[in-house]
Amino acid sequence: MADVPQFFRMNLEVSDLAAAQSFYEALFGVQGRGQPGHRFYINPGPVSRSSRRPIRILPRRRSTSR
Repeated sequence: MADVPQFFRMNLEVSDLAAAQSFYEALFGVQGRGQPGHRFYINPGPVSRSSRRPIRILPRRRSTSR
């Protein structure tokens, strides 16, 4: 049998972690679990969903060379 890649986790960055957790728990009807590092996981089926709040977004540096 050939090796077939499997999709097992989807990671999303969200601006409001508490609101995202409430939304996805209501959407999938299952309880999520919080994790250190501003993130939570929810397993509504074969694919695990992970949401995290970005800690800090830095602006891109402009290149001075052309």
